[in-house]
Amino acid sequence: GESSEQRLASILNGTVEVKTHKSVKRYGNVFVEVTDRGRPSGIMTSKAKWQAQVLEGEGYDGEVVVLLKTERLRHIVEDKYYIKGGDASTGAKVKLSELLQPINYE
Repeated sequence: GESSEQRLASILNGTVEVKTHKSVKRYGNVFVEVTDRGRPSGIMTSKAKWQAQVLEGEGYDGEVVVLLKTERLRHIVEDKYYIKGGDASTGAKVKLSELLQPINYE
């Protein structure tokens, strides 16, 4: 309804960090950066209130965007095993289904 439309408009007019994932179909997950060159970075230092995960590649073509509060995405990755990413970054592989699961913040 109208209140949901207003809420989304408010989100999109706020701070949204956008990350694009090109290999989603092949691997079924997104990579969320947490460090770069040994220092916190990515999701751990983002000042944005929201995180937009744009799904690219075959079958997605940028037509799917998963929007999460930054705090929620931090919670999802905090207990994950971190792997090497591009260059000197590390981060967590997160299955698409995990982005949509209910969360208990306790």
